[in-house]
Amino acid sequence: IPIGFWSQIWHGAEERYSTVEKQLLATYSALQAVEPITQTAEVVVKTTLPIQGWVKDLTHIPKTGVAQSQTVARWVAYLSQRSRLSSSPLKEELQKILGPVT
Repeated sequence: IPIGFWSQIWHGAEERYSTVEKQLLATYSALQAVEPITQTAEVVVKTTLPIQGWVKDLTHIPKTGVAQSQTVARWVAYLSQRSRLSSSPLKEELQKILGPVT
């Protein structure tokens, strides 16, 4: 059962974050928002970007953004503890519309 759907408005330096950083921050923020509901339960997160690979191996996160590496590491640690990441069933259709994600 979906708990919700999130979008994010970027402020200040966040506007210059890479696509990877924005996806990680949006996922991190959504998980924090539902924590009162889910408490310690694992949450399944469906994304259109391959963040499960980035979370598993922090060294593969592209270094194109402006977020501090410690901040990204904090997001990744939280996502690893609180969620199970998988691809959205709409991934291919969204990528046709949005273009390839690199």
